[in-house]
Amino acid sequence: MTCIVGYVEKNGDIYMGADSAATRGNEIKTRNDSKIFKTEDFIFGYCGSPRMGQLLKFKFDPPPHYAGVDDYEYMVTEFVEGVREIMKSGGFNREKDEVDSISYGEFLVGYNGKLYHIHSDYQIAIHPEDFDCCGCGADFAISALYAIENQKMSTSNKIKKALKISASCDSCVAAPFKILKLKAKNGGRKCKK
Repeated sequence: MTCIVGYVEKNGDIYMGADSAATRGNEIKTRNDSKIFKTEDFIFGYCGSPRMGQLLKFKFDPPPHYAGVDDYEYMVTEFVEGVREIMKSGGFNREKDEVDSISYGEFLVGYNGKLYHIHSDYQIAIHPEDFDCCGCGADFAISALYAIENQKMSTSNKIKKALKISASCDSCVAAPFKILKLKAKNGGRKCKK
């Protein structure tokens, strides 16, 4: 039930695109609430339960990123610990054999010119490509992005194309498609201690 596409341009601008499908068994509906959103310094796209996205959008206040801490270290420590706490307090965390995980879902987050993939076990992946996808339609979308990577078209059009291909191949992905852009900032939210 979803396809999220993230794309980072050479100048550090980050785009995120999403479909609007919500599925349960053979039922499919369109949702008005978007699976992508941005804050001052971050852009998010989630798949899985909308509850996870609601917690990220309305309850999560990203912790400060102190000067001297590189972006990846910040994301795998302070950022993800903040996410974990919100998932716990919002009742959307699962514990099994003393290991925490997000109950159902994963998400992409763009920050400071990079795209991060947060999996349900709170691991954070960074891939060498300028794009990444998540959701049940991700394999189709990522294949489309590889195929059109060097074509002369805008980033928005590449994302739309990938989402359309995903929707044509996966019955749980559907229009309308939404796209947001987070403009590049130098230094992100880094601050002094």
